[in-house]
Amino acid sequence: VAEFELNGSLKRVFAKKYLNWTDFKWFAAWIWCIGVKNFSLMASIRMSNEVYFVNKLMELGFNTAEILHVNWPRKFIIQRYVDGVDLVEALERSKDAEEFRRIAFEIGKLLAEVHRKGICLGDCNPFSFIFAPDGRIFLVDLEQCSYNDMYSWDLAELLYYTSHYLKLKQVESFASAFAEGYLTLGDPENLIEALDVKYARVLTPLASPLTPIKLKEAIMSVVRR
Repeated sequence: VAEFELNGSLKRVFAKKYLNWTDFKWFAAWIWCIGVKNFSLMASIRMSNEVYFVNKLMELGFNTAEILHVNWPRKFIIQRYVDGVDLVEALERSKDAEEFRRIAFEIGKLLAEVHRKGICLGDCNPFSFIFAPDGRIFLVDLEQCSYNDMYSWDLAELLYYTSHYLKLKQVESFASAFAEGYLTLGDPENLIEALDVKYARVLTPLASPLTPIKLKEAIMSVVRR
């Protein structure tokens, strides 16, 4: 985050630089998920993905962080700073069980809307969703976005990754409300496939050993209604 003064007031922007395959995060993720999910490694591809899908999702009516400047030679972009909290913090701040479930429902519905447009977020984790003070939910960190049908990967990653930050007794509540939101527009087969053992194999280390069982019970109870 960069701050500067403009006409006497403090302004903020978000600056992001893309590294090549030497970026350990994506190289490690690629190795860990071989045979399950391919990640884009090259900086130029990830940067072009981000620029394209920020604009495309905005064009489709979704909330994204507007791109203010692109520097291709140095591989960085500057975006509008989005003030707000991520999904984990939003859940932690929920004042009661009803609000907790409402947040999970909204995220499920939003992801279903994205999938209906043929877009897979690719790196769909709880920090990719920013809740602004005005109630809007922004989609951020879109460098792994693509047009493909790996919707079940998006669902699995978000469910397991978010569960890592929840108490075990909250996992079922989150998963069932999320599934209810997703099924307002999404395909139930995507939710069922998200429970596949191939995803559990690579994502279970993000959560407790009992998480796959809790997720399956909660999601299947919603799908079977």
